[in-house]
This record gives sequence, C-alpha cells and structure tokens, in this order.
Amino acid sequence: MEPAHQSNPYHVVDQSVTDNTSDDSTLRKEKHQRLFKRGLLWLGTGASLMAISLAINFFLFQLDKSFSTPMYVLTTLGIVCIMKGLSDIVGF
Repeated sequence: MEPAHQSNPYHVVDQSVTDNTSDDSTLRKEKHQRLFKRGLLWLGTGASLMAISLAINFFLFQLDKSFSTPMYVLTTLGIVCIMKGLSDIVGF
C-alpha cells in the first residue's frame, strides 16, 4: 500500500518566513546604524564641551578670575552628552 501523501526527502522552506526574517534583521541593522551615528554626534558634542570648558578654565585662571561656575556647568553638560552618546552607541 502506498502512502496517501507524497513524501519529499528535501525540506521546503516557506519564502515568506525567510523574507520576514531578512526584513527584521535589515531594520535592526538600520536602527543600530542610526543610533550609532547619533551616538557619535552626542559623543563629539560632549568632547567639544569638555574642550571648551578646559579652554575657558585655562583662560580665566590666567586672568586670575573665578572659574568654578563655568567649570562645573560645562563639565557636567559634557559628561551628560558623553554618557548619552555612549548609551546610544552601545544600544540602551
């Protein structure tokens, strides 16, 4: 007696499943690239703020003026921007 269905020794993969998987991975890669670029922008902004803070502190120190307020404000903003950039790059 023969089986009621035809048995195929080869595994047939449904194309709709592989298409959805490739679309999902493509979307994830694009999202990661977008976050990475945004993270680099935030990282550059934070580094620039830190450099500006250093320059202002050096300039105000040479003029014998108080530099504590700009130092704390710009350094804090720079650190926040750097942390935001690193979290975007890592993917949080």
